[in-house]
Amino acid sequence: MALSKIQAESMNLADTYAFTGTVSGAGGGAYEVLSTTTSTNTSTAEVTGLDGGHEHHMIVAKIEPLTESTSNHVMCQLGNSNGYYSFGHAIITEIYVKEDNTDKSQNFTSVSDDASRLQMNANPLCRNADNVGKTNGLFYIFANNLNQAEIYKTVGGHGVYNHTKEYAMRSQFTGIYYNNTQFTKAKIFLSSGNSFKCTVTAYGSLEA
Repeated sequence: MALSKIQAESMNLADTYAFTGTVSGAGGGAYEVLSTTTSTNTSTAEVTGLDGGHEHHMIVAKIEPLTESTSNHVMCQLGNSNGYYSFGHAIITEIYVKEDNTDKSQNFTSVSDDASRLQMNANPLCRNADNVGKTNGLFYIFANNLNQAEIYKTVGGHGVYNHTKEYAMRSQFTGIYYNNTQFTKAKIFLSSGNSFKCTVTAYGSLEA
């Protein structure tokens, strides 16, 4: 096939293009979408595709609870065809500030969690409140190859969310599976069991 060269300015970036074959040279920090789950009312959001041979994974979850609860803690578990597994242990810390600056914490300090699941917020996530705008949480989970048999699985990440509409919260968390289980999927849910709106996307790294 003859080689065709184009100038960057010759492509209309507002148009839609369909490519076939393999695109190479796109690595060096780039990620591709493995799967996405979007729902307006669910109690569990699952993403798959973690067995595609990627060196690194990232899961991004936007969560909006539909019910107020002091147990609206956002959780993650990893699994495969045999089900979902408990973490060996997980820990979470966070900082926060109130809208009028009358209450704040500038130092990350450890807080308790339920250990078996990766907890991503220490204070509960506020539900959308009428007439005051939306409140939601945005959480990022990072991990090395979750499907590789030769390594123990460690995950970590951070989140930004509203505890109440007046509070901005910033969490960071980490957990470990002290085994070499090969994972193919992940699920996001609230410890309260309440339903939520969400968009959850799993990404895999494109190596250089």
